[in-house]
Amino acid sequence: MSIFHKLKVGLERFFTGDCLPTATEAKRYGNEAEFRLSDFLKKRIPDCMLKRNVVVSLPDGNAHAEIDCLVLLDDKLFAIEIKHWKGAVVERDDGFHKYKYKNDADGVWESVNKSPFQQVKRAVSILKKQTHNRDWIQTVVYIEGASSVQISDDGVWFDDAGKLADYIISYKDSFCANRRLNGNIRCFYSAVSYDFIYSGTYRQQHCIIDNDSLRFAIADNACLARRDIRKIDVEHHFSYDKLYIRLVNGNTETVMMENEKIYVTENNFYRAYSLCKTDGIVLGSIL
Repeated sequence: MSIFHKLKVGLERFFTGDCLPTATEAKRYGNEAEFRLSDFLKKRIPDCMLKRNVVVSLPDGNAHAEIDCLVLLDDKLFAIEIKHWKGAVVERDDGFHKYKYKNDADGVWESVNKSPFQQVKRAVSILKKQTHNRDWIQTVVYIEGASSVQISDDGVWFDDAGKLADYIISYKDSFCANRRLNGNIRCFYSAVSYDFIYSGTYRQQHCIIDNDSLRFAIADNACLARRDIRKIDVEHHFSYDKLYIRLVNGNTETVMMENEKIYVTENNFYRAYSLCKTDGIVLGSIL
């Protein structure tokens, strides 16, 4: 590769291409909470299977939603809505109120949020219609970061990850039925998870990456595809990117790429992001 080619490619990489959008503080905290809880549950309940950020929608496009965490243990399925809420959380007639002391005064900052119980129940209803599943799916709300929680809703909720894990395990042990819940198993495997792309701390995006953007030629004329990949770490150089592709089987392959783009679908729009302005990709696979 000539020095002129390297210079041309390097300048193109620097001055052209789209960056990921900047995520709000609330969205970043929420993403971090989802990763923490899913990693904790997988370590605490190694026999379970788990999907993050499951996107659900009806064929007519009139209804869509997202499930933060979907956990399958044997044939029991749990849909978890995760909230990273700081301060005191109180359920009232008009919603969930968050109270947090301001830093510069003795006043209290207050916000009102929609019911997470209604959110996850609606998402599960859409998921069951989407997958034609008639089996029972247990909905759970998990609240992280709150100093206190007062909830009157009779739904299942936790603010302790360990107690949530114990609930999932005990639900398995105490469940008695004369048939296997095959609908839940089919539902879990057919559910589609968002992929996660990030750059630094502030630029993050949940989306569905086009399969053609996840094809990589490696040694011995072999080719990697989505099904083979767990995550990708990107190391940037002036005129190329070095990709560390972490595989499902635990191995790592490295690939060099000059000025590639990642094609994605987000909110029903198709667009491209520059790989040179991306630090990593976590695929929405089964954990």
